[in-house]
Amino acid sequence: MDRQVLWMLKEIPELDFENKKFKGKQKVNEEQRNKICFECGKTGFFFSLFFKTLNDTIQSVSGT
Repeated sequence: MDRQVLWMLKEIPELDFENKKFKGKQKVNEEQRNKICFECGKTGFFFSLFFKTLNDTIQSVSGT
């Protein structure tokens, strides 16, 4: 999740509420935010699915 937030903030720096440059001036395009957040999350889910499948395959081959 931390990496996803990093990439989201790189794409839409206005989401960083701690940044003094944007504090109190947040005007975020909701459509853009939804797209970026979905894409960042999707990549993370693909990695999780890959490693789950890899783990299941190794377990079935090794018999454990």
